[in-house]
Amino acid sequence: MYPDNPTAADAPSETNELCASAVFSCAPIPGQKGSPPMTYFIYKDKVGEWRWRLKAANNEIIAVSGEGYGNKADCLHGIDLVKSSTNAPVQEPTT
Repeated sequence: MYPDNPTAADAPSETNELCASAVFSCAPIPGQKGSPPMTYFIYKDKVGEWRWRLKAANNEIIAVSGEGYGNKADCLHGIDLVKSSTNAPVQEPTT
């Protein structure tokens, strides 16, 4: 899905087992009754580092961790940082 993203190649296939304690749901999509929530998934990549990805309600991956983490707690902290960035500004490149 993300050929230029090195983390995509490290992600387990959908048939691989993910860590059962590593699924974190966000709030359901406003205005859509019964829609599944966005969900964070954490997993270990091929070199044993923890990574996360965020899937939308339609099961598409919409965000991934930009790095691998040596321990699970740091990976979870990365998710918390993303969750707390709701007031971060959006910038466009100037040409």
